[in-house]
Amino acid sequence: ALVTSVEFFPPTNPGRRQRVEESVFEVQNLTGDTTWMTVASLKDAVLTGASIAQGWNTFEVSPPISAQAFRVRILPDGCQHHGELMRGVRFNGVLLDTTESASCAIELRRVYHPLSSAPGGFVETPATLSHEASRTPILTKLTPNQGTARGGTEVLLHGSGLQPLGVEEGTSVAESVQVFFNGYPCTVLEANETQALCVTSERDSGITAPSTSVWVAGRGRALVAGENSEATTFQYIDKWSNIYSWLDSEPPVDGDSVIVPQGQSILLDQDSPLLFFVLIQGLLQFDRKDLNFDATYIWISGGHLSVGSEEVPFLHRATITLHGDRWWT
Repeated sequence: ALVTSVEFFPPTNPGRRQRVEESVFEVQNLTGDTTWMTVASLKDAVLTGASIAQGWNTFEVSPPISAQAFRVRILPDGCQHHGELMRGVRFNGVLLDTTESASCAIELRRVYHPLSSAPGGFVETPATLSHEASRTPILTKLTPNQGTARGGTEVLLHGSGLQPLGVEEGTSVAESVQVFFNGYPCTVLEANETQALCVTSERDSGITAPSTSVWVAGRGRALVAGENSEATTFQYIDKWSNIYSWLDSEPPVDGDSVIVPQGQSILLDQDSPLLFFVLIQGLLQFDRKDLNFDATYIWISGGHLSVGSEEVPFLHRATITLHGDRWWT
């Protein structure tokens, strides 16, 4: 496997979390150099208070490392205590074939044509088509991984093997490197071995399932690390603070009602006014900061109200307050 990141879910008890703060995550190749290599350490984990943050903690492995064996090494002091020391560990990446390269014979066939002097048939040729892990493009990260549904967001792709090979003179970068986020094209402006820059198009057909596809001329389709991971998927979402996210460019004020319709995604990136009624048929997602959301009524009708995720927990304070009195609201 090609390891691109490691995730660790600490125990619930803060005291036990402190006992594993010096644990390390290691990988090993079973052929060649069999030395165990450290790819991540809990010393680099996000802290809340005096202990490791609850939820999944992610550690990127850059550049990706090829390995066949994986382990977590806990200091002897941690093992001397009874009780839970971890709730989960995940080594993320891309599964490779048992061999790093392979080849297949190329078979040509003559096509029958009325003007030809002989019928179609197979022709033997010594040519072969080879594929190798070293030539395969790999995508490990997108920055940023969010942008407006109106398009025009510049996104930087990080990885390896992103530079086209053997392209004809005059071929544009947009033709030799093709990127799609959630089925929508992202036009590539420039590309080198480790990075590519593209500009998103308008999301004109509603919210679609998250997916990332990269094709590089002379190399083929890229391996995307951590399928459907937040690090390698792009989210079309419009900010609450942007006046162009609202009808007639008029953001809501105290006493207003707000509808997030189906097919619309809104990122709450500032405290809301004191709203009367909020109807969520699309997606309303909290930005990763301390936020207050105030309303008299909140009705989620077929939509989603999102505050963090299992993969990337919300590490701030989100305060949702329902206002009113016991008799009239």
